[in-house]
Amino acid sequence: MRCSAVCPQNCIEAGHSWGVVVFLITTIPFSIYLISFLRGFIPGIAELKDHWFSTVLNLLFFYLAIFISYYIFYALTKIPIFNWLFTHTTMTHFGFWGRYSEPDTELKNLKDK
Repeated sequence: MRCSAVCPQNCIEAGHSWGVVVFLITTIPFSIYLISFLRGFIPGIAELKDHWFSTVLNLLFFYLAIFISYYIFYALTKIPIFNWLFTHTTMTHFGFWGRYSEPDTELKNLKDK
């Protein structure tokens, strides 16, 4: 986050609104829904609900959801209205949060490292 603190253009921001969306998507207990759906087609699958198999399904869904959601986010930032929305719903752009600036860090210090 040092880059964000010293950026003279303020072009690096933390997207809180999209972070909330990703959080909500990735907390879906996918395995419960999938096993409940497949229960009518595959006998005995309901016993896998509390098995390691459901953990694997949830992890696969989690990583797939993050990958797809960031691809969608990237595509949406190309559309001006969505870009404006994401820009203006971050706490680092407007509001009372502002940007944190380390007292002893300047842009030239980052270039030296």
